[in-house]
Amino acid sequence: MMTLQKFCYGLLVLTLFTPGALFAVGDDITISQQIGIDTAPPTTPILQTVVPVATTQIDVTWSASTDDIAVAGYRLFRGGVQIATTTLLSYSDTGLTPSTTYQYTVDAFDTSFNFSSTSPQVSTTTLNIVVTPTPSSTGTTSGSSGTRTAPNVVSFQITTTERSAFFTWETSNPTQYVIAWGRTTAYELGSVSGSTYKQNHTTVIDALEPGTRYYYELRAINVRGITTVLSADSFTTKSAVTTGTLPNVQGFIAQARDTDVVLSWRNVFSNPDYYVRIVRSHFFYPSNIQGGAVVYEGKGESFTDRDALALRSPQYYTIFVRNTSGDVSSGAIARAFKMIEGGNGQPTGTQSTNTQATSTIPADIGDDTILRAIDITIVQGEQQQIFDGEITLNKDESYLISVPYSAVAKNLKSIIVSIQNPTNQRELSAYLLKLNQTGEAYTALVPGPRVIGTAGIMVEVFDYEQETVRRLSTTITFVDDTPVTPFFPDRLMMYLTYLFIACSIVWCLLWLLLLLRRRSKTTS
Repeated sequence: MMTLQKFCYGLLVLTLFTPGALFAVGDDITISQQIGIDTAPPTTPILQTVVPVATTQIDVTWSASTDDIAVAGYRLFRGGVQIATTTLLSYSDTGLTPSTTYQYTVDAFDTSFNFSSTSPQVSTTTLNIVVTPTPSSTGTTSGSSGTRTAPNVVSFQITTTERSAFFTWETSNPTQYVIAWGRTTAYELGSVSGSTYKQNHTTVIDALEPGTRYYYELRAINVRGITTVLSADSFTTKSAVTTGTLPNVQGFIAQARDTDVVLSWRNVFSNPDYYVRIVRSHFFYPSNIQGGAVVYEGKGESFTDRDALALRSPQYYTIFVRNTSGDVSSGAIARAFKMIEGGNGQPTGTQSTNTQATSTIPADIGDDTILRAIDITIVQGEQQQIFDGEITLNKDESYLISVPYSAVAKNLKSIIVSIQNPTNQRELSAYLLKLNQTGEAYTALVPGPRVIGTAGIMVEVFDYEQETVRRLSTTITFVDDTPVTPFFPDRLMMYLTYLFIACSIVWCLLWLLLLLRRRSKTTS
């Protein structure tokens, strides 16, 4: 019977000399073989510092051990009970009781689980609880243990990506921390905290949206439990792509058919580098191309999302126009519900936010503190018009809808603009307004309808509960501004030219007849 040692040796030889093996000819490799059993334990580590840094925390450090093969790690004991296993040479013991004495020991172990002897015991006592602190005029805090300086920021840095923000900072004294963040100074999106008292801190906030401004507050908690605000400001995540530079599609509609959703739209681009991507979510309209499940990508004008409503209802869709350079439109939106069943259990119809039961735009709601009509502008070419006035646009040109960033209340989730079809006012085209590259305004580039007529338009602001907190509406008159080539002067000139030629021919004929008549008289 082949022994395990012979099998491993054969496997090693086969690997080294098989063509295409892991190691190429000329590579330097080192092969070590351990003969016998490792019974030698590592040397004993020595506790170097056992420091109480707070009422509930003690920091412990120790010296490194050595071993004839390799040290695998260390075990830390408090009062004879193991509290940690680590490969590091330090540990912060948290969750302790104030004004309490603790004893610590440490040992080491190698890769064969040989354990060293235990280090000599070292004791220390956690700090006592501070009596109600009183802020002093010199930037210090006083308590029963004397006067202590509040922590200051030695260094601070925020590094952002498309969806994350990395915080790195150092404080003058050991502290815990709490970072709260949100789209407003209410910091409504969440918080993250560190329970270990230390001076060098780092943490990350994830699941952010690209190209979005967030507000944050960093609070430090010192070893006496006193909280200090170290920084309160904002940061902006990096934009995934350039938004608002491409026109959106027209007439994006989502219709429910049983559990399927039939999507249709009209492309207004002719550039071969352009295409569309449809993103689906059951939470709300995806605000970017990574904001949900990608259900379609291509240059078509229809797609059926199979069994989408079997998973969730409603389903929210956003269609983005993209190009090969990475630019993207703000996005057109549609929503589909599962069919409503009648009394006999049979479906009675379909629902979509892009079809209205009546031809009227809903009434305005909300107040000016959320958004004012005079702050909404519609730009077409060099012409800029205000939302609360009479709006007239060329039917064949795209137009930009813009809302300044500073004009909108910060407790919002999204801004949506909906425009009726001038020839079928039951059909709505809805678009997301996205923060532009400079962060100065929410914008959407809307294609002209290419038909003459008057249509309703409304701008809606949604909060984080997906409720409409502000709605403004007005009408747009689409006209044909194509310059008409003057007809009468050119036609008159043509007629005069024909008349001149005719008269010239008649004159020549008369002159020729007169000449022939004179010759005939002379010969006779």
